[in-house]
Amino acid sequence: MEYDLVAQSLERAIEKTMDGPTEGDISPALYQRFFKDSPESEELMSHMDPIALGNMTAELIRLVLLERYTDEQEYLNWEIENHRNAYSVMANMYVPLMATLISLVQEILGEDWNQEYASAWKQRSNLLLTEINQRF
Repeated sequence: MEYDLVAQSLERAIEKTMDGPTEGDISPALYQRFFKDSPESEELMSHMDPIALGNMTAELIRLVLLERYTDEQEYLNWEIENHRNAYSVMANMYVPLMATLISLVQEILGEDWNQEYASAWKQRSNLLLTEINQRF
């Protein structure tokens, strides 16, 4: 159930931004906010261009939308190990990224944001963050 609500809210947010300057790409706004709230993350990601950040956003959304992580165990293990060892990413950096994504979707939806969306995002976010934290 929460999966459907998260997917629906994302779809609506992207539709609402289609006529804007980023034409549905929420990555620029996501990382602008994230870096403001997490300057240590900005420093770690300073080498990344808009395409790489866009790919990271797409992967984050893909992971949020997964109903189960059982088929992704090896990938998640590799990805987290790579983040930690190659880029010095710390487990606590994922929390503000998820919070920023949720607040951005909420802001874009405005009056269309509701308690069901908030609850669904919280559940999906907690599930993904638990998967990530288990690997640190």
